[in-house]
Amino acid sequence: LPFAKFPKLCMLHVKNSVELGHTYFNDHACRNFVDVIADVMKDGLLSELQAGRFFSLMCDGSTDSATIEQELVYVRYLGNGAVRNKFLSIQSVTSSNALGICSSLHAAFEHVNLSASEWKRRVVGFGADGASVMLGRSGGVAALLKEQILHLVEIHCVAHRLELGILDAIKQEKMLSDLKETLQSIYKHYYYSPKALRELREVAQALEQKVLKPVNILGTRWISHLCNALEVLLRDFQPIVVHFQHTIEARSSSAVMQGRARLVSRYLQNFKNVQFIHFLLDVLEECSKLSKVFQRDGTTLTTVRTALERSELALHAMISRPGEHLQSFLEKCSTGGTLQGVELHGDRETDMRLFMSHKSRIIETIVQYLTSRFSNLDTNMILKAGSIFDHKVWPQSRADLATYGEEELRFLLKHFCALLERNGCDLNMAAEEWLSMKVYIDNNFRMLQHSALWERMLNDSSLQYRNILMVVQIILVLPMSTASCERGFSTMKRVKSDWRSCLSNAGLDSLLRIAIDGQNIDDFDASIALERWWSSGERERRPEFQRLN
Repeated sequence: LPFAKFPKLCMLHVKNSVELGHTYFNDHACRNFVDVIADVMKDGLLSELQAGRFFSLMCDGSTDSATIEQELVYVRYLGNGAVRNKFLSIQSVTSSNALGICSSLHAAFEHVNLSASEWKRRVVGFGADGASVMLGRSGGVAALLKEQILHLVEIHCVAHRLELGILDAIKQEKMLSDLKETLQSIYKHYYYSPKALRELREVAQALEQKVLKPVNILGTRWISHLCNALEVLLRDFQPIVVHFQHTIEARSSSAVMQGRARLVSRYLQNFKNVQFIHFLLDVLEECSKLSKVFQRDGTTLTTVRTALERSELALHAMISRPGEHLQSFLEKCSTGGTLQGVELHGDRETDMRLFMSHKSRIIETIVQYLTSRFSNLDTNMILKAGSIFDHKVWPQSRADLATYGEEELRFLLKHFCALLERNGCDLNMAAEEWLSMKVYIDNNFRMLQHSALWERMLNDSSLQYRNILMVVQIILVLPMSTASCERGFSTMKRVKSDWRSCLSNAGLDSLLRIAIDGQNIDDFDASIALERWWSSGERERRPEFQRLN
């Protein structure tokens, strides 16, 4: 809501016998209240960052409703042993090159009163999408930051890499391009024609069914959009096919719509095509599960490795046995060539035989491209060395466990040497504590999940593993995903809409901070913000003051 709505909301409360005084019933007061609440949250974030030893940066760029290029900056740190991604600031970009974005990063930290010398001593990682301006080796933002922060670890968002890997794997498949063209034709047919959508609903009503509006396959997350479109198509398969057949026979629509109806109807009544749709939905659902894991705020290096290995196994299993949707389709078509009452055409035996080899090739290609896209998990020595803190893969043999991870730990201690020593870490003691901590965890917490284990270890002040736990903290705060930045831009578009395009960046920053990281109304304690507001005015506050006309 715009600040101008505030006076009317106050009057509504007054009519409900709520005492609000008489003075602060205007949009300027509302803006002041919002800024004070945001300032209190900003101070809380600053305290948490200063209390923690290390944190990482995540940033992404987009254009707001006023066509102003904005850079959204998040920080990733540990709070009470748990990983937290928090909104730092949103800054307008004077220039979209690497220098301009670096200036925005500096401005973001200045906005929360953290000096450049202080945050550069604490930052360990930089996460971004794969744009060259961000991660370019010669002149990208990460390269410029590494000139001053030698130990900085730059990471390409895993959720973004997944989308690129899947797209690379199947974009050359003709069957996929035909399917995408068909799905987009179905979407356009009903999106641009209210008459066609009304007729579809009438057909569904006659069949005693309810239909959903066909989904657009284009969007930020290509996998989820295509997956949703396929689910809607299969759910409403019969009404859609029947309506397209009616459009062809009635000849009451335009030539373009009739031609589209013929192409879509012919495609959807082909056994080979429908079989491919069910198979692709199985594949995309598995990839969508992986994408959702990668988009979580608490995603760590261990989470990424585990989820990726699981998905690769699940995809390989689809070669030897059909997935859930394909199995259901084959069972329904086992006694006849119909699906939901729609007769499917084609040589079923020949199509099945060709499909088996086709399916195997597609899955092998997807796994190959995923392996290629995520190869840096093994080639990047820091990420590879960081996997030693995944206690689930530690050797079962005590003899092997004794020396496990020693070489990797030496590499990490050398790489982060200056950072660790600035924080009082004894590098020799860290190596000794590593052996003791392995024994302690193996004896007591082998069955705990990764996040629960390190949250417990980091919160237990009685443990004597202070030095090695600093290395653990560095690995935990590495920003594997920047999905939180994309969610932040979704919030920005809701806050700074076309109707509020004149909202200043300072006001936008305050509103975003409250919208993204603010507490629920039931949990919100206004006393701190109220005290700050009461003491921050240039003169004494007068809530009961009433102007005389």
